[in-house]
Amino acid sequence: MKGRIKTGLKITAPFGKRHVSGVVTGSHANRVEVELRVGESVVRSFYRPDQLSPA
Repeated sequence: MKGRIKTGLKITAPFGKRHVSGVVTGSHANRVEVELRVGESVVRSFYRPDQLSPA
């Protein structure tokens, strides 16, 4: 994903062998903090911007 990645943006991120939807909770120079919904739980993780795609 290119351009400005803002907090609150809905994205799709790779998680294991599948892609899951989530929300950006923080963005830094070369990494983006993401909160993903995996089944019943919520997982917070960091991704490079090129790994994410818009939801």
